[in-house]
Amino acid sequence: MACGATAALVFLAVAQIALRLSGHAPWGWLDPALRHLVMTAALAGAVIATRVDHHIRFDGLARALPNACHRPLRRAAALCASAVCLLLTLLAVAFVADERTLGTPAFLGLRTWQVQLPLPLAFAAMAYHFAVHAVTGRRPSTDSAGLP
Repeated sequence: MACGATAALVFLAVAQIALRLSGHAPWGWLDPALRHLVMTAALAGAVIATRVDHHIRFDGLARALPNACHRPLRRAAALCASAVCLLLTLLAVAFVADERTLGTPAFLGLRTWQVQLPLPLAFAAMAYHFAVHAVTGRRPSTDSAGLP
């Protein structure tokens, strides 16, 4: 999903630049489509980073504590991150539901709620991955760092 969104993003951005440089007006749907592709690619990257435990973390406290505290602290942090992602999932579901009732058109016949579906899906996936990290307490092997 991330590779496809990124490839489409690059292709459409180059097409938009070429249209502008050649004096033609860019397609009206291109700007909103690019914005949503950026969001989708970023969310897919965040889900992958969370799955393989290579996400951004603030570990200043862990550096000050003895090594014996690192694992429980990492599990507690993962549990908190899972709770935050679960809350964001619920808020994103409400947001998409509100957009669905409005029925606002986005581009190319799509509605805004349809292009915003990656929000709750990505937050739910991240909540799941953080919960797995919190329960298992182990980090994935370096073999799982690659893309599927």
